[in-house]
Parts: sequence; structure tokens; C-alpha cells
Amino acid sequence: MTQVKHQKISLFMATIAGVNAMIGAGIFINPATLQQTVGPAAIITYIGVIAAVWVMALALARVAALYPKEGAFYTYAAEWGGHTMGVIASCAYMCGLTLAMSILTRVVALELAYYFPSVSVKLLGLITLWMLVALNMAGAALTKVGQIILIILTLAPVALITLLCLSKASLSNITPFMPFGAISLIYAIKSVIFGFFGFETAASLYALVDKPEKNVPRALSYSIVIVGSIYLLFIISIFLALPRELFALSGTTLSQALLTSFPNYVWLIDMVRISIIITIMGTLHALIWSLGELLCATTRRITRKTVLPLRTAVILIGISVTFNYLVFTTLGFALTALLLVFSYGTSIAALLFGPAQKNKSTKILGYAGLSVTLFIMSVALFEIITIITR
Repeated sequence: MTQVKHQKISLFMATIAGVNAMIGAGIFINPATLQQTVGPAAIITYIGVIAAVWVMALALARVAALYPKEGAFYTYAAEWGGHTMGVIASCAYMCGLTLAMSILTRVVALELAYYFPSVSVKLLGLITLWMLVALNMAGAALTKVGQIILIILTLAPVALITLLCLSKASLSNITPFMPFGAISLIYAIKSVIFGFFGFETAASLYALVDKPEKNVPRALSYSIVIVGSIYLLFIISIFLALPRELFALSGTTLSQALLTSFPNYVWLIDMVRISIIITIMGTLHALIWSLGELLCATTRRITRKTVLPLRTAVILIGISVTFNYLVFTTLGFALTALLLVFSYGTSIAALLFGPAQKNKSTKILGYAGLSVTLFIMSVALFEIITIITR
């Protein structure tokens, strides 16, 4: 038992863990959003976001190497900003995740509306969310087999949609390439990065990876390249096959656009829709549990004792997601990006302001990571202000 507990994770398994943490239901959300706000030029944004995520990931890996303690964002932020900054960073991360979960809840509700047209979309989302909360309270956890099935159900529709769209690819569908101007590429960042959230999970494995100083940065780089390549091929195939006009109506889902463009493949689109629903529900189920545990751990770290039962934490997470689902219908992507990237930035700041000794490369990585996070936060904050004052 002791040997199993302390067995180190190989580079290959660390890379797989990074891929599993990133790739998920978010990939099905972006096509409709990007077609409505950016157009085919969003491919450029994807490339830029992949580079930005890579820089942040390497910076967080270096933070984990300098401060190999449990507590994640609280610990890293507290190293340079004290207890208060640690609490702020932890709260930002949890609030950002509950906002992300509210977006996923909205997407699964839109997909479920196809099968339950007489039930309102809002009600479908609430029923789905609290059913998953109830499952978590009952102790129904995803097994390893269940997690593998979810990954397959994520990758299978991605592969099917990519092949289907490539069979109908036409360069005329990516003209005009930049219908909303160059500024739209920057505004799209907060939507594109949504599909990469979770990359920070790989850096948290630092203490478990064999030869971590060498293999963790490699695993992060490999996983980001793999996921980035899958995302790029997926989004390019959609832009080539589906005219932007199919997404003109607000609320149009990827499944609806595919059904319009491929009316002879109803069975295939139906399979894709079911896979999307199961994948998103699986993602929400896992996040409710993990975020509940994080809330308990953070509370314990702040108060120095266990004061919050896990089931109570799960209910609080459900209430928070419900609130975000009902209130933040237009600010979701921007607020999510702002809060999560803020938590990354407060952690990366430990490379520059923390007590550990830092060499030149560490400082360069710290400045690069902070620059990226500040830029993304500025874009998200500007959009939030624009929406509020519109």
C-alpha cells in the first residue's frame, strides 16, 4: 500500500492528466459564440490563446516547484500577499468555476430542449443542476471507468463532427475572414480560453510526477499542444463547412446548425447531441464534487479547523451556480475569465514577490506570466464595463 501511494507518475501519464483536465464540454460552446462575434479569424485568437496558456502553465509549474505545499491558489497567493490575499485568490477561483458551471448548465439546457420542447430552457437547466447536486450528496462519484467513458464521449463527437464538416469544406464559408474587424480577435479571448480552463490541474501534480523539474513543464507543453491541435482542427472544420448565417439567431447551438447543414444525418447529429449532453452533465457532476471539496479545504485552511461538512459545501456550490445561472446571462464568459485568470495571476506573482530565492529565468517567467494574465484580465474587464454601461 505504501509503495502504491508513493508511486511516481510518468511523463506520459502526467501528459494524459493534463489533456483530461483541459479537454471537455467547453469545446462545444465556442463555435456558435465565435461565429456570431468573430468569424473565421477566430483561428488567430486560438493560436494566441494557446501561446498564452502555455506561458501561464509554465509559470504555475515553476510556482509549484518553489512552494510544494497543499492549498494551491491560497498557498501561492499567501506566500507574497499574506492570509487576506490567499483568501481573495481562493474565492476568485471558486467563483470563476461556479460561473463556468452556470454556462455549461445553460448549454446542456439548450440541448435538452430538443427532447423536451414543452419545458422552458431555464427550468431544464435548474432540474439538471439540482439532480446532479442530489447525486453528489448521495455520494455517487465517478469511477475511473466513468471518467474514461466521458473522455470517449467527448472525443467521439469531436472526431465525428470534424470528419463530417471536412467532407463538406468550402473556402467560400470563410469569406469574409474577419467580418467584425481586428478588434473582435481580442474580444474573443475570453470565450476561447474557456475551453482551456483546467490546464492548471497539471501543475498541481508537481509533487507526484517523476523528475518533476523536467517532466512537469514537458507534460504541460505536450498536453497544451495536443489539446490546442484538437481544438484548432475542430474549429477550422466547422468554419469551412457551416456558413456563418446558420448561427445568426441568438441561442443557436452547434447541434442545430449541424442539423440544418446535414439534414440527411439526423441519426448522427442526434448521437452527437446525446454525447454533448452526457459529457456536460459528467463535467458538472465532477466539478460540483471537486469544488465542494475545495470549499471545505479552503474553509479549513482559513479557520484552522474543519467547520464545513462536504454535503453542506455541495449544497452551497449548487446555490452559487443557480444564482449565476439566473443572473449572469450576458456576463458569464467575461466574468469567468476575469476571476479565474486573476487567481492564476496572484499565484504567478509569487515568482516575483514570494520569499523563495529566484534566478533570472524564474523572474523572466514571472514577468511573462503576469503580463499575459493582466492582458486577459484587461480584455475581460473592458467587456464587462461595456456590457454594463451599454
